[in-house]
Amino acid sequence: SQSLQKRRRSSMFRTTLQKVTQSKERSSSTVCGHNICYSFPMHSTSKYRRGMRPGFSFLEMMLIVTTIAVLSAVGIPLFHTFQSRSDLYTSVNEMTQALNRAKLLASNGKNGTSWGVSVTNGVLFSGNSYATRNTALDELYDMPLTITASGVTEVVFQQLTGVPSVTGSVILINDNDEQGVIQVNSLGVATLGNQSLN
Repeated sequence: SQSLQKRRRSSMFRTTLQKVTQSKERSSSTVCGHNICYSFPMHSTSKYRRGMRPGFSFLEMMLIVTTIAVLSAVGIPLFHTFQSRSDLYTSVNEMTQALNRAKLLASNGKNGTSWGVSVTNGVLFSGNSYATRNTALDELYDMPLTITASGVTEVVFQQLTGVPSVTGSVILINDNDEQGVIQVNSLGVATLGNQSLN
């Protein structure tokens, strides 16, 4: 009788093990028989994969670094060109305004003197020349470091008449060799001339 019971228990145990092994969808199985419980944890492959944190491979990192390098190599020169051209436009407009303002002040006899503009120094001054000017009356027009001046670089307008000491072209050049031209005519009027942009 006892031997028969042992064989039955052994048969039931093997049957239980087979059922648990065949069950793949359960995360864990617990089987109890004859006051004995067996727990069989089953790990899910999908859960294991979800627990992993994705990262960047070496190839992906190299692609990112290469992309940044290419964008920098293209973008930095373009930005410099844009900034240099913007400086040129600003300088040409400001010098045109300075020249016309100097003519107006001279024509009105402001302070009883002639008025002029030193393009190289970016200064509207009172007096017969930049060297002998009254520095207390200077009006500053900042010239960016990227801009150089050539051609007519100093113009003095006579008191009351506003006639310029010299006529011709004021040429401003940026570091990309682009040019902005200001024409000063015999009446002392300053106007924008032809612009040369690369």
